[in-house]
Amino acid sequence: MSERFRTIVVEDEPYILAYLARRIESLDERFEVIAKARHGAEALELATQMRPDVVFSDVYMPRMDGIALSKALRELPNPPVVAIVSGFRDFDYAREAMRNGVQNYLLKPISDDELRGVLGEIGARLALSHATSDSEIIRRAVLVSLRVLPVPNSTRFCSIWARWPLPFPESNTSRPCHGS
Repeated sequence: MSERFRTIVVEDEPYILAYLARRIESLDERFEVIAKARHGAEALELATQMRPDVVFSDVYMPRMDGIALSKALRELPNPPVVAIVSGFRDFDYAREAMRNGVQNYLLKPISDDELRGVLGEIGARLALSHATSDSEIIRRAVLVSLRVLPVPNSTRFCSIWARWPLPFPESNTSRPCHGS
């Protein structure tokens, strides 16, 4: 199995908390929900102890909101990627979140396609950041690009692609052109 990304989900509504945690794990097997929190202060304590790769957080919560949490998480050694989940379309919150290092701002209700896309983006960033050597960085970049980037579907592209040997065996098994 590929690398697992340790994830904390933060939401003050118990039903939404449980649902979001289940959806994350079911839509992308690379993400493992290691903890759930009902407010930002609890999440910060858990993140300090458990060192997650990713935190999905609601904006409005008691004791510490998602914006304050994202700011506090940035101060940790090896801070996690933070995605904010909100039911509010307030641009000021989105702007403040991005000032505090949040890279994804999702609006509730979140569709499976939207969540799957965000998980793919976060997973790609984390896979590259976890690489330890130059060759590993290149290998992961090739594999990520094969999964994430749209590939032209033309006969000429497929004939060139079929003749081009990729330097890593696992990348040769997932070529985008059928019959190549």
